[in-house]
Amino acid sequence: MQRLASNGMNEQYKEPESIKIVQKDLKEASDQSAVGEITERESVLIENTNQVPGISSTVDHDSFEGKVLNDRYRILSLIGKGATSTVYKAADSKTNQTVAVKILHSHLASDPTIMRRFEQEAKTARLLKHPNILPVRGFEKMRSGVPFLVMDLAEGTSLQDAINAAGWIPLERSIAIFVQVCAALNAAHEKGIVHRDLKPSNIMLINSEDGTLLVKVLDFGVAKILPTTGDTVLKLTQTGEMLGSILYMSPEQCLDKELDGRSDCYSLGCVMYETLTGKPPHCARTAFETMNKHMSEMPVRLDRVRPEISWTPGLQYVVFKALAKDPNQRYQKIEQLQNDLQNLLTKAPSILRQPSSTVAVTTSVDNTTLWKKLTDSEAVFYMLWMLFFILVALFIALHGSH
Repeated sequence: MQRLASNGMNEQYKEPESIKIVQKDLKEASDQSAVGEITERESVLIENTNQVPGISSTVDHDSFEGKVLNDRYRILSLIGKGATSTVYKAADSKTNQTVAVKILHSHLASDPTIMRRFEQEAKTARLLKHPNILPVRGFEKMRSGVPFLVMDLAEGTSLQDAINAAGWIPLERSIAIFVQVCAALNAAHEKGIVHRDLKPSNIMLINSEDGTLLVKVLDFGVAKILPTTGDTVLKLTQTGEMLGSILYMSPEQCLDKELDGRSDCYSLGCVMYETLTGKPPHCARTAFETMNKHMSEMPVRLDRVRPEISWTPGLQYVVFKALAKDPNQRYQKIEQLQNDLQNLLTKAPSILRQPSSTVAVTTSVDNTTLWKKLTDSEAVFYMLWMLFFILVALFIALHGSH
């Protein structure tokens, strides 16, 4: 494991000229758009744009509850709404099983290009067979032509709900979750599939029958149905359609560039940061400012956000390497990230087993606590000053003796 300072997270990030241009475009779009200020993290996370003041919603209001789709799937209840679709719990009369049905919003279903992409992504998702990936059973269309996916129903708690309930997730359990998420992403990347919309709400925590934790990653590739060229990000942000995902978007995704598995690596870095601290790495007043932070700022160190935790050596390095602005400075393969996380679990289990209760931080700290709070550069500076005073004291003592 490399030393913490080697990831460059304490270095000043220099903005490429392309970022400055996009920042100018974002500011102009922000001035012209109707997007209101975002003052709390919950506002940034809202995907139903009706709830955000100043944003005109394009999300469907149609409810399918109580209806039967294609004489087979009886819609039982609403599970949730997203930027592209609505998910329902449904009863499959053919298999007598309870399933999840994801229905594309009708305003998107009217676009033939998006329809083709949705169908292609559904076929792609069916190729993913992995214990940590929620299976897609099939792709169908209603008589009206609106398409929907039929998926296994994940009975569990989303990572987002778990974080909201507890404030943060203890280190050992967090890393165990991250390892399984890496396994899912690695399986997808091996087939050339990039998730593009990884976030805590797309990660389900399920308690298996034997009591072990099983993690399921949802919505592989579905975000890819949205257009990926031109001024995508600006348009999606102005309409609020990507509002819930901006907290986890990679810099290259904010810049509307071609994405590969390293973009998922950055998004997972954001998820890891929030899981461990209870706060996303970047969250500003508006969506545009949040994107700007992704492109130009490094987040606050973990031990600065939660100084009461004795952070295991190497964990900050792993998280901040995943969060590198330059894709070439991140893990090039998710498998590499998974291996480093697994090593943390096996080599330092006692350090990771921290009490979940918050320890009060006092203003009077001993030297051990002080050293833990110092960065590498601060520690060197502190040591040089101590050496200087020691030399001065020796000089005075020697000359005083004469």
